[in-house]
Amino acid sequence: MLKDRGIIIRFEKEGLDTSRVTSEIFFTWTSAFAQGESESLSNNVKWGKRKGYSQGKFAFPYKNMLGYKKGEDGEPEIVPEEAEHIKMIFNLFLLGRSLRQIKEALERRNILTPRGNTEWGLSSIKHILRNEKYMGDVLLQKSYTVDFLTKKKKKNNGEITQYYITDNHPAIIPREDFLNVQLELTRRNSKKKVSQKKTKSALGKYCSKYALSERLVCGECGSMYRRTTWVKKGKRKVVWRCISRLEFGTKYCQHSPTISEEALHQAILQCIQKVVGDKEDILKNLRDVQENIILFSGNQITPQSLEKQIDKLQQEMSALVKIIAQGGDSDFYAAKLRQLSEQKMGLTNQLQEIQKKKMADQAQEYQYQQALLYINNEENLNLTEFNDDFIRRIIEQVTVLSATQIRIRFVGGYEQDANLPLKK
Repeated sequence: MLKDRGIIIRFEKEGLDTSRVTSEIFFTWTSAFAQGESESLSNNVKWGKRKGYSQGKFAFPYKNMLGYKKGEDGEPEIVPEEAEHIKMIFNLFLLGRSLRQIKEALERRNILTPRGNTEWGLSSIKHILRNEKYMGDVLLQKSYTVDFLTKKKKKNNGEITQYYITDNHPAIIPREDFLNVQLELTRRNSKKKVSQKKTKSALGKYCSKYALSERLVCGECGSMYRRTTWVKKGKRKVVWRCISRLEFGTKYCQHSPTISEEALHQAILQCIQKVVGDKEDILKNLRDVQENIILFSGNQITPQSLEKQIDKLQQEMSALVKIIAQGGDSDFYAAKLRQLSEQKMGLTNQLQEIQKKKMADQAQEYQYQQALLYINNEENLNLTEFNDDFIRRIIEQVTVLSATQIRIRFVGGYEQDANLPLKK
């Protein structure tokens, strides 16, 4: 870069001058040697870190986290005041608050970010909600350095081995609550479009104001329903309408009904009271999920067995690399190395799927237990007022089947049909 700008460099100690050809050649050689030495050093550091990860040794990121400090014994220790802030973030999210509403709540209370700033970023809040360290676990090598020169990092999607440590330190958030938050994050991020074509609305956007805004679904076209206020002769009436019908008329959805909010709330409350009186089906579903978890625990293919196989393959691959470096039959050993690499990738993918399945089963079990807690609560027997926070806790989806009937799916998957009151 300097040469292109006509700038000459003289190295007094080495006696080099970039304007002379001989010096330039020597300079190129020494640069190559220096780069090779840097690469070797970088590889040694990587090897040391990864060896430590495999033994559960790592540096805890105290500076980038709220809720923990280094204790006298060198282990992570909970900071009570900061832990309350973390609990508040998780609780607000489970109550249906959006990331922006949580940001506003934190700033209103003058709570500082992990870096000591007064202004919170939405990505920082989402990172906290995704951080497994708050339930006491640690996932190592979430990212890795692609190039030791540019220091460019990339998210680890199975390219290198990850290490997961369970119950490494005291948890701030109960495991069940953390898993439930992951399900809710996934649900919000995977919200389907409300209509078949482009619309003026944010079709996949999560709405935190009304619980039914992202739970009420059209049974005909699968679009979401939207809350709308009708004004006629000075009288206001709140109704819910299919967004596809609102934006395209009957082009894509021809028969979806308009539902009065009062009738909708009344039908949902009556259904909840009915389920409270007859909860045997939910108990059966809970037993089925618990049985799946027991069967999973007894399965011969466990995360631990897969991790051992992956470590064994890694050792074999390292041995092959040494043989190739020492002048072995490169074609033969390179083919064997590719074969082992493919086996390792397959086992890594299998491990990730098993871990996802286990977490999903545990989260579903927690959802059923939460539903039973609400249903067993005697106060819910006399529930007469529609509460958005309560609905978010207990109901996953409401499908409009017709002008007179809806189908309610409670958390965990239990479904119950309900009749809408006839129009007066």
